[in-house]
Amino acid sequence: MSLTTTITDRATRFVGRTTSRRGFLARSALVGSAIAVAGKEFVLEPRSAYAATCGCNGRQCDCGSLCCDGYTEFCCAIYGENSCPPGTLLAGWWKVDGSSFCNGAARYYMDCNDGCGGCGCGSNGVCSGSCSGANCGCRSCGNRKDGCTHFRYGNCNNQVACVGPIMCRVVTCSKPWEIEPTCTTASRVDNATRNHHRPCLEDVDPVLDSVTAVTGGLRIRGDVGTGATSAARIEVFVDREPVQSFAVGTGSFDVTVRNGPGIHEVCVYLDAGGSAAPERLGCRTVTRVS
Repeated sequence: MSLTTTITDRATRFVGRTTSRRGFLARSALVGSAIAVAGKEFVLEPRSAYAATCGCNGRQCDCGSLCCDGYTEFCCAIYGENSCPPGTLLAGWWKVDGSSFCNGAARYYMDCNDGCGGCGCGSNGVCSGSCSGANCGCRSCGNRKDGCTHFRYGNCNNQVACVGPIMCRVVTCSKPWEIEPTCTTASRVDNATRNHHRPCLEDVDPVLDSVTAVTGGLRIRGDVGTGATSAARIEVFVDREPVQSFAVGTGSFDVTVRNGPGIHEVCVYLDAGGSAAPERLGCRTVTRVS
């Protein structure tokens, strides 16, 4: 009798001394897998067969940990903001319908994929990420993985043929194609993510992130906050004159107003859609050369 057979018999008896035949077979298969993965350490160390066969992205975590559930972490939990971090690209999105986090409307999850550096891609359009320094792992057992999933839904930024692994996720109640113009309306659905959430996604205050000069006008980016309704509007004043008003709904916004060259004071107001007066999000002085 081999050492492996002896260990398997002992371990199977240890896992369940009184069980049905079906339960016995299931436990035997699991123990056999554990020995194949963990060897004699499974029998000698006080841990379960399930823990021995559980892969958690290189960490020793309980299999019920976020690190082990197969999904990618939210950007705000890693980088502090519900937006794609520098060096990444919004490469796809999916949704859940009837989300409690969006007052019964759809909730959208958007993948931020890393760049490829000098790496090339295969037929699936996703590179390994090794050239850009992407490392697969979890920041802790309480964090989902990042830099591990080599996949893209392919409904955003399709002009970029080659992207790296998914680094984190952005979540919003706004339609992705209203945030990123390259996103298509081709819908993907994953209701298993219906209750995925993080405290950093709650109570977002309205904010003006940036006003930058672009060809033909001024690009204005920010977030309307969690207190806004679907009727929320952004009002733009340039040099104290009203220029344009945009319907932005909920979540983040990214709008462009046409404007001529020169030094301009740009002030942005949020009409959140309620009875309160518009709130000034901030003013910026911007120089447009051409």
